[in-house]
Amino acid sequence: MLKVEVIPIDMRDAGEIEQAVETFARSCFQLFQTMLDNAVRICGAKFGILFLYDGDSFDAAALVGVPQAYAEFLQSGPHRFGDTPSSRAARTRQVVIQTSPGFVRPSTSRSSRRAISSARS
Repeated sequence: MLKVEVIPIDMRDAGEIEQAVETFARSCFQLFQTMLDNAVRICGAKFGILFLYDGDSFDAAALVGVPQAYAEFLQSGPHRFGDTPSSRAARTRQVVIQTSPGFVRPSTSRSSRRAISSARS
């Protein structure tokens, strides 16, 4: 388990701490962008979106080749997508298989995870 200790800081150090946090956040987003660039290239997809999920909503962390109007919508802030397969998978942390519109069944079997990991849209 992660142990967190609160240490009082000198306000003169606050600027350095803020800069370190911003640098870390930038490098995380650069990593997300690189991951998505590679995934889109490997899959031969036309575009890709990498979302961050905070337990309540999705925020686009990286975009590749997304049409301009859709990119603007995604970057306009966090989004709640209702009861969709993506939000259900994020909420339950289980694979969701959608075989046809309107039919969705959760699955945790190894074979279904393999089938989904090789699928692309």
